[in-house]
Amino acid sequence: HPPFLAKLMIQRFGVSNPSPSFVSRVAHHYKTGSYSSAAGGNVIGSGKYGDLSAMIAAIALDSESRHVSLDADPNHGQIREPMIKATSFLRSMEAVYTSPNNWNKLKGMGLGQESYAANSVFGFFLPEYQPPGAVGQSGLVSPEAELLAGSKITNLLGSLI
Repeated sequence: HPPFLAKLMIQRFGVSNPSPSFVSRVAHHYKTGSYSSAAGGNVIGSGKYGDLSAMIAAIALDSESRHVSLDADPNHGQIREPMIKATSFLRSMEAVYTSPNNWNKLKGMGLGQESYAANSVFGFFLPEYQPPGAVGQSGLVSPEAELLAGSKITNLLGSLI
C-alpha cells in the first residue's frame, strides 16, 4: 500500500511525524513512478508503479522536507539514532578508519544497535513508538527514542568522550 510505504520511508529519511498531505504526495509519486520539480526540471523515475527513485526524490525534494521555517517547529524532524549520532561525531572529529578493529570498538559501545542484534527483521525500533512524556502525550511518535534508555545514553556519552 503506497501510503503505508510512503509514511515509513519518510520516517526513515528525516521526519518522524509527516503530515497527511506529505504522505499523500509521496505515495502519489510512488504510484506514478515519476517525480518532477514544480519548476519543470528533470523527471526522476521510470514512470512505472513502485519506482523507489521517484519516491526518494519526492521525499528529499518536497517543501515539507526542505522548508527552513519548519526547523523552528518542535513537531517536525526526528532525533538521530545512537549509531548515527556516534558516526557523525567521529566524522566531525575527522576519525580515520584504518582497520576492522576500529569498527569493532564502535560496535561494542553498548548503543543498542549491534550488528545482527535487532529485535525484529524490521530494525531496532518500531515506527509507531511513542515515548513517555510530552511527545507521547501529544500523540506524536519518535521511533528512534525507543533506543534511548538511560544506560544507552550513558554508554553513548562515555564512548564519545
